[in-house]
Amino acid sequence: MTSWAKSTGPQVGDAIKGKGRTIAVLPIGATEQHGP
Repeated sequence: MTSWAKSTGPQVGDAIKGKGRTIAVLPIGATEQHGP
């Protein structure tokens, strides 16, 4: 997971830390989804 996390940017890193926001990294684009 850390691999794509570093590639995508700090936003994903924050999401992993538990900011309450998960960013779906998909070919269709970066979609922000609010969840656990």
